[in-house]
Amino acid sequence: MHSRPPSHPRLRWQDLRPPGSWSHLHVPAGRLLPTYNGRAALYQALQALQRHSGTRRRIVLVPAFHCPTVVDPVIDAGFEVRFYGLNERLEVDESDVRDQLDSAVAAVIFIRYFGISRSSLALRQDVRAGGAWIIDDCSHSFLQGNPLRLAYEDADATTYSFWKLLPSMTGGGVLFADAAVRGVAESQTAPSRRSSLQLARTLLVQLLDAPREAARKMLVQLHLRTPPTSEPAQPVVRRPASEAYPYTPEESRWRMPYLARAVIRVADLESIVAVRRRNFAMLAEGLMPHPELEPLWRTLDEHACPWGFPVRLTRRQERDYLIRDRGVPVFSFGEVLHPRLFETTAAGARRLEASRYLAESLLVLSVHQGLSAVQMQRTVRIVNEFFAAPRAATG
Repeated sequence: MHSRPPSHPRLRWQDLRPPGSWSHLHVPAGRLLPTYNGRAALYQALQALQRHSGTRRRIVLVPAFHCPTVVDPVIDAGFEVRFYGLNERLEVDESDVRDQLDSAVAAVIFIRYFGISRSSLALRQDVRAGGAWIIDDCSHSFLQGNPLRLAYEDADATTYSFWKLLPSMTGGGVLFADAAVRGVAESQTAPSRRSSLQLARTLLVQLLDAPREAARKMLVQLHLRTPPTSEPAQPVVRRPASEAYPYTPEESRWRMPYLARAVIRVADLESIVAVRRRNFAMLAEGLMPHPELEPLWRTLDEHACPWGFPVRLTRRQERDYLIRDRGVPVFSFGEVLHPRLFETTAAGARRLEASRYLAESLLVLSVHQGLSAVQMQRTVRIVNEFFAAPRAATG
C-alpha cells in the first residue's frame, strides 16, 4: 500500500492568485452560456437550438461509447437518441453515421475524447448537408494551446465541463456559433442552497489540506519521510448507470455557482496546458511497450490540452486496482454504458460489442497540473515495474 496522489486536480492556495488568464481566451461576446456542469451545457445547447430553429426533428446521434450523462440530457431536452459506432481507438465509424443521417436527425454529437480525438471534415460536411446540427462535446478538455483559446472548431454548439481541468468541482458552458441562438436559451435559476454549501465546504477542505499535502510531498521527495500508506485498494464494484452517474434535471436549469466561476476566473490556464502536455509526454516517452498495456495516443498535436493519458489494459478489472494500490493516480471513463445502448438491433450489437470492449479495458493515467515531474517519473517507474514482474501476466 502506498500514498496515492489525487487523480484529479485539487484546489491549492496558489490557484487563487489573480490575475488568471481567462481573459486571454478571447471568448466571443454574447455566445458563451455558463452552466452548472457539462451535462447542463448539453441540455441548454439542444433547448436553444430547437427554440431558435423550430425544428420538428427529434433524433440526436450519440457515440455508442460515452459517459451515460451524455444521453440523459438529450432525453431531458425532448429528443431521442440513436447510437453510432466507434473503433477501438475511439475513431468515429463514419459510414455508420452517414447511414443513419435522415430527415429525423436534428443533431450529431461528436465527443472530443480526452481533448485529443477529432471528427473528420468530410463527415462534418455531410452532417451539415443533411440539415443536422453539429454539437462538439469538449467536456473532457475545454482548452487548446498555441495560442491559448477555448476548444472550438465550427460546431453549431460546443459544450464544456470546466472542472475536468480545473479544481472548481463543478461548472460548464456552451459556446454557440450564433449569438442569436444564445439569446433564446432557457432561463436559469440559482443553485440550491444545499449544493452551494456543499461546494463551499469541499473547496475549503481542499484549501486547508493543501499545505499539509505539499509538506508531505516535499519530505518524501527529499527522502526525509516514508510515503504514508493508504487503505488497500479493492476491485471497483460496477454500479448501474443511474447510480454511478445520476442525472438531476434541476441542475440543468441552474446557473454556474459563484465559487466555481471564481476559481475558473483566476486559473493560470497557460500553465495548466503546459504542465498537462509535459506530463502526457513523460508517460508517452517513459512507458515501456507491453502487449497488455496499449496507449491510445503517444503524441499530441500542437494545440491539444489532454485530460489524461488513456490506455487499453487487458483484464483491467482484475488489475487496475493493483496499479492504483501502488500509488499511481488513475481514473476510468465509460466503464458504465447507458442502458439504452442495450436496446439494440443487429447493427446495434456490433456497436455494443466495440463499446463493451472499451468499457472493460480503458484506463486513464492522470496528467493534471497538480502532479510534479518527480511524481510522473514515479508513475512511469511503478507501471513499468508492474508489467515487468511475472505477476503482471497473471494478475
